[in-house]
Parts: sequence; C-alpha cells; structure tokens
Amino acid sequence: MPDNDTRTIAHFSLPRPDWYDSDGRINKTALIVNFNALENRINLLSGLKVTPISAPDIDTISLEDVTLASDDNKIVNLRSLINILNFKNIPFNVEFDGTKLKNLNFYNDSYQLVTLSDITITPRRYIFLNTTLDNIISRDDYSSSYGTLIGCYQNGMVYVTSGNNLIDKLRIG
Repeated sequence: MPDNDTRTIAHFSLPRPDWYDSDGRINKTALIVNFNALENRINLLSGLKVTPISAPDIDTISLEDVTLASDDNKIVNLRSLINILNFKNIPFNVEFDGTKLKNLNFYNDSYQLVTLSDITITPRRYIFLNTTLDNIISRDDYSSSYGTLIGCYQNGMVYVTSGNNLIDKLRIG
C-alpha cells in the first residue's frame, strides 16, 4: 500500500467456520485454511506503514466548563467532572497496611489531586481525612468537624468507608 493510503481494513472473518463439528471433532482441512488466512492477515497488518502521531500538549488545551445541562457534544474537563460528580474532597484509592495508611487520594478545593501516603495512624475508633490540613486524624469520638470519615478501627481491624457509606473490611497487622 502507498504511504498516504487512507483505506480502512475490512473486518476479518474465518473463511471456514466449519473447522469443528457439533461433536467437537476438528476438520483439519478447514483448520489449515483458517490458519493460512490468519497468516495472510497478520502479514498484511505487519506490512502497513503507520504514520507517527505526536501526543497533543494538554497543558496548552483549555476546555470550557460544562454541566449536565450542556450540549451532548461537549467535552468534559476534569474540573467539570469533579463538580458533576460532587467529588471534591472525597477520598478514593484508600489503602491501609496495618495501622499505616499506604495511599489515599482526593481532589481538593483547587481541583488539584492530593496524595497522602505512608502515614502511620494511632489506632483509635474513628479515622478522618482532614482536607483543610491535608492529613489524617484518628479520634475516639465522632464529629464531622474532624473531617471526612474514612474508616473505623475495632478489634485489630480497619473498616474503610467507600462511596455511599459502604464499608469494606481490611485486616490490621
């Protein structure tokens, strides 16, 4: 094919779909025909010249904010997605190993991704994410003023909250 060929490649189907029967017996002749067709298709694909494409510099692209009321053909930027999902200051990718928080991510009020990792917590009943100070607080009493509840510690186990107040059990130690 020429370098500037813009033709599309047709969908590939095996020329002999009867390569086995209802009892599972293999038709060797049909199988060989299919393998030859596969080899020809692989050779065709490997001989194609691919035009190199450079990735766009996403730092220079600016997309306007959208809402659910925006036209369907609009591209959703990260800020809009966070707003639509009401995902600001919501912890995700929460992972504990023992009493150590291995990883936690959230988007802050400035729409920046914040990662907290390798933080050893004091094993108290309630474990909170304080998004104002970007840290983890563990307390024996519950108050929403401490931040977002991310887990509870009890009997050597951390119960991590996830979306919609669901709780997954993680073993401590």
